[in-house]
Amino acid sequence: MMQSHFDQTKPRVTTYTQRAELLDQTGWLQDLSWNQIKLMAKFVKVYDIPEKTVLFDEGDKAYFLGVISEGQVVVRKKSKGESSQIIARLGKGKTFGEMSLVDGAVRSASVSTQTPIVLITLSHNDFETLLHEASKLGVCLLLKIGKLMSANLRRTSALLIDSLEHQEH
Repeated sequence: MMQSHFDQTKPRVTTYTQRAELLDQTGWLQDLSWNQIKLMAKFVKVYDIPEKTVLFDEGDKAYFLGVISEGQVVVRKKSKGESSQIIARLGKGKTFGEMSLVDGAVRSASVSTQTPIVLITLSHNDFETLLHEASKLGVCLLLKIGKLMSANLRRTSALLIDSLEHQEH
């Protein structure tokens, strides 16, 4: 049985250095300097979330990007018949919710924990603060997010073409 959303979960009490070390260990920011990672740590929170917890449902209001430090999540997308299909399993160093930082639109898929996870989050509000207070870091993050979204779109386009070709035969 799935638990409710983790909105009631309190962030882990951590120092900037501890958050920076967690961020660094994910490998997600490998192209940034240690000083940039330490600066990024000022804007993120860390959560310990049990398995089988719904982080958000498709259609929910978007408000954060998640970086998985430990554990695994499952991403599901609803089909026309309202049943949901697993479209991805994400583990350490993977992110979800990139689009929410850019467009603020509702969630395009549901995400739940498959195992207990350690999740690093950057809220939309904290991202906007980061953009104002550390604009160079903000530009680096926007480029990183743009590249991730581009790679995801390319992968999705390839899957769509494969699916369409399969239907023709």
